[in-house]
This record gives sequence, structure tokens and C-alpha cells, in this order.
Amino acid sequence: MKWEWQKFRSKKLNFSPILLFLILLLIPLIFQFSSSQENRDVQEIIDAQSTKTDLEAEIDRLTKQEGNPTRIATLTKKVEMYRALLRALENGDDKKALQAQSEIAQEDYQEMIASGQTGEQVKEQKLLSAKLKYFSNHQIALIEPLHTQKLPLINYFVFFIQLIPYSTLWLMALLFLCKYFTDEQTDTASVWIWLAPQKPVTLFFKKMILYFAFLCVSFVFPLLVVSVIVSIFSGIGMKEYPLFFLGETGEIVMKTAFNYLIEYVIGTILLYLLLTVLCATLSLVFEKFTITFAVSLCLITLGQLFLKDQHNILNLPEIISTCSRNEFLKRILMLVLLISCSICVFFVLIRVKEKGKSFIP
Repeated sequence: MKWEWQKFRSKKLNFSPILLFLILLLIPLIFQFSSSQENRDVQEIIDAQSTKTDLEAEIDRLTKQEGNPTRIATLTKKVEMYRALLRALENGDDKKALQAQSEIAQEDYQEMIASGQTGEQVKEQKLLSAKLKYFSNHQIALIEPLHTQKLPLINYFVFFIQLIPYSTLWLMALLFLCKYFTDEQTDTASVWIWLAPQKPVTLFFKKMILYFAFLCVSFVFPLLVVSVIVSIFSGIGMKEYPLFFLGETGEIVMKTAFNYLIEYVIGTILLYLLLTVLCATLSLVFEKFTITFAVSLCLITLGQLFLKDQHNILNLPEIISTCSRNEFLKRILMLVLLISCSICVFFVLIRVKEKGKSFIP
């Protein structure tokens, strides 16, 4: 293993994942500090004032045309809600502002239902209404990236998950794993692997352990660095901070931020283990980087075609947000089973190839 590590660290490019993961994790920080808190507060007031003005204009138009009195009464009620919101925002009263936002969101949702609207917009409004009502009733401070410049650590990582596509993380891992396993696959090195004193399966397992461990460190080390930076400036945050999602059947699902992040980390590490075994197995057959990467990508794409987004481990945030804990555990068990099957295939292939290479003069 020591010799494998010495070979690995001899190429500086192999350490690129650490830097790339760190850059990815810092993107939300750059995004958040691109606008000051003062500008965010002013923009929130401007948006509320603009909406109130539009509603007042609509009331004037309907009144002049002797429009539907019920509609006019509804719009008048909403104008009063926006006036309450503006007073709270201008006075810096977060509790009253949250209460006004909750009432506005519920009124908008009821209007959509009454008018017979359907689709994603209605679902999103339902989710927003439920979230704001919960925060208002429980008097919990609402932390949103759009309105909050300094996000506490827990909220920062949740924002990262929602901002950075998950495909970026596993594609990056797949790219480097294919490179690691095919770096030595020249004709000379290939012969040496199969004629070395140690069994080929032992050598390949050492490679798998090394590359998987390094990939995990590349993922965890930047997390620790960013955690220290964000915690110093914004604090750790509330572990029980509630997150709201729409379930598979349209029901509201609530999870704590801490549980959400734990499930995300566990799922990601297991996915990296699967990718490690997959790349090791394919490198036995194809040996070249470009072919190994292309075939692994094709296999993953085919797997995605047979699974819905809600059941696809390559869309981990979607699984976490739509499934209950029991359903999530089922997905993890399926992933562990897939890893076990991949290891079995690896054993078969390496035994077959070992017999073939044993006749090389």
C-alpha cells in the first residue's frame, strides 16, 4: 500500500479533486457575498411595494369597470396584507414580516385552488404556504439565501446542495477514478501486474482502497475547511432547522437540516464506493482511460433510463427530499446490494483475466 501511495502522489494532477471540491463548496459563499444585507433588505421592500402598487392598480381598473365585487374585496384584503408586510420590513420586525408573508402565501394558494389551477406552480405555492405557516406559528427565524447574506453553517450546506447539481459531484468522481485505475495500463505495466509476486486481486484491492479513501478525503477535507470559515463568520446554525419538500404523492414532507445533511453524506460516500468498484471492474476489461470512462458513463446512463428520478441514487437530493427515512434506508440497502453485485463481477473478471495473463512469456 505504501508503494501504491508513493506512485499516486508522484503525479500532482491526482490531487486535483481536493481543489475542485473546495472551489465548488466556496461558490455559495461567493454568491452570498455578491450582495450586501442592506441591498437585500432594500430589494425586499421594493418587491413588496411593487406588488402592492400592481394590486392597487388592478383594484382601480376593476372598480372603474364595475368588475366582480368579490374579486375587488379579495385584492383589497391582499393590499392590506402587503401594507402590513411593508410596515414590518421597514421597522425591522422579522416576526410580523414572517406572519404577513405567511398570510399572503396562504391567500395566493387559496386563490389558485379556487380558480382551478394545477401544475408545478400550484405545488410550489402549496409548499411555500406550508413552510411559512410552520415558521410563523413556531416563531422560528426564516433563513433564505435570497434575503440572508450570512448563512449559518447548516443552512450554508443545504444551500450548496440545492445550488450545485449533484451530477457535478459524481461525474467529477467518475472522471478521476477512471484516470486513477487506467494510469498504469500500458502494455508493460499490465504484464507486470499479472506477473507480480502478489495476487492481482490483492493489488487491485489495494488500489480500490487507496483511491476510494482518497476520494472520501477529497470530499471531507474541503468540508472541514469551509465549515471552519463559515462557522467563524456566521455560526453553526440550528440543527433542527426544518426543511420542507413535496413527497411523491404531493404531500408535504418535513425534515430537519441535520438529518438531511447526514443522509446526503452517507449516500454520497456509498455512491463513491460503487463508482470505485465500477471503474476498477471496467479498467480490467478496457484498460484505456477514454474507453473506460465512456463505457462507465454509458452504463450509468442506461441505468438512469430504467429508473425514475425519485428512485435514482444519482439524483440523491431528490431521493432524500421526497422519501421518508424508511424509504431512504431501502434505497441505501439497494445501493449496498448493487455494490456487492459489482464486487462479485469484479472477482469473476479478475479470475478470468488472471488465467489468461498467466500464459504471457
